Amino acid sequence: SDNITFKLGDKSKGFVALLTESEDVFGPKFPSYKDKCLDHLGDKDVYEVVRGPLTASKKRVSDCIDKLAEFLPFRTVEALKPTNAKLAEFYALIKDHKDGNPPRPICSAINSPPEKLGYVVTEILKQCHKLIPSLVKNSSSFLQEFRSRYDFPIPEDWFFFSLDVKSMYTNIPIHDCIVECLAFVLNNEQDLNLFGLPHQVLEEMFHTVFYEGYFRFGEKNYHQKTGLAMGMRHSPPGANIFMYMHETKVIDGWNRLHPEAVLSLWDRCLDDIIDLWKYGVELFNEFFTFANSCHDLIQFTFEVSVDSGTLDFMDITLSLDENRFIRSELYIKPTNSGVTLHYKSNHPLMVKENTAKNHFLRAKSLSSNDNMLTRSCEKITSLLLANGYPSRVIDVIKHKVFNVDQAALPLPQSRTRSEKKMLYLTLPFLTEKLAARCTRIVQRSGIENVMVSWKPGPCLKNYLVSSQFMPPKCHKNCLSCAKTAVESFTKCDSRIFVYELKCSVCEATYI
Repeated sequence: SDNITFKLGDKSKGFVALLTESEDVFGPKFPSYKDKCLDHLGDKDVYEVVRGPLTASKKRVSDCIDKLAEFLPFRTVEALKPTNAKLAEFYALIKDHKDGNPPRPICSAINSPPEKLGYVVTEILKQCHKLIPSLVKNSSSFLQEFRSRYDFPIPEDWFFFSLDVKSMYTNIPIHDCIVECLAFVLNNEQDLNLFGLPHQVLEEMFHTVFYEGYFRFGEKNYHQKTGLAMGMRHSPPGANIFMYMHETKVIDGWNRLHPEAVLSLWDRCLDDIIDLWKYGVELFNEFFTFANSCHDLIQFTFEVSVDSGTLDFMDITLSLDENRFIRSELYIKPTNSGVTLHYKSNHPLMVKENTAKNHFLRAKSLSSNDNMLTRSCEKITSLLLANGYPSRVIDVIKHKVFNVDQAALPLPQSRTRSEKKMLYLTLPFLTEKLAARCTRIVQRSGIENVMVSWKPGPCLKNYLVSSQFMPPKCHKNCLSCAKTAVESFTKCDSRIFVYELKCSVCEATYI
């Protein structure tokens, strides 16, 4: 049906089918994808409808980029300019794990005016991650550091706690985020590569990228007045810096009020925080109230291990053993779709085997004892069986992971300077047999330093899911959209075409 839209689930990543626009089906009105998005965009405190923002946005971005010419190479400056730019596209992931299936707003900023300039801002902000002590890199490094910090029997009145920021991206004020990011960057500029840009230029560049939150949905154009847009490249590192500055203020403020219950910096993965609380339930409730009073928009929810004895964080379940030492095992969220690379999918066999191997290696690294490891591996085995992996294949992979000493395997040989200049040949993957034949032909060709990689074909998602709700309408007098022999699929913003345009005044033809 033309009135069906497919989107990905927010947590499960499975397909969610919705009516594109509302229609009466058996009487009641079914909520449509368009209705859900328009309801969200109707929040006038966050979004405003604007008219024709593209030209002005391109000019503001270009003016900012022109000021970089004094400090960056000419070719770099030219490459940053917004050529063939279009407005970002608004779309939504469907929260199929929540009642009413509300949308999670995302902006696809590909080819938008600030996208290329956003690369520079993002590269500067990402360097700051190494300077944020609370930031968790991955679950394995977190677990290793957490165990070493609490490598002793945990006292009876201590318990795990976690904090989660409500709607973090949309609640971070843009101005406050810019101020905190600039302050952090300038205070640590000796440890960062700022590409030779002075403070004034950095400030203008940050303002330009963060405030150019223009996008389109359907036939209307919008501007996000507050909050960081999910999907924009600079939003995650900007949010990380803002949250670090905020959590530092929360902890410092609490420590001044309660010197008898001093807190040190906890562990945080973007908007999820975890640590051990040492001062009893009553004081924790007081701390929670204090944390939510430190900012009008940044509000937390919490979970504690007082009743259950366990707490889930990222893909780990934390608990205490009989001697009250910290133990852990693999955690898979209930909202997880249970989907991984299927054994019958059209990918090289090596890719599928390594996918299964990495699942078991993750279970091994997150499990603190044999019983925990057994339970973790049972979860992975169930996942692989549900995705078509034969039991014999799973057994062979488990044997390689748990019975072969990985440290005893030969390390890859280091390459010389000339050997590192590899020629990468990427070919479409069709069948395992054909891939093996092609690899042998390349090896026998005598060409040195060639590495063959395989690219799978399009999947179902490529055919069903699109970020664009409807194509933009061209203006009335657009000459490049004049009727041609291929008018069914060409527009004035189409790429990889050569256009022949005829002037309506002098009849000259332009290529």
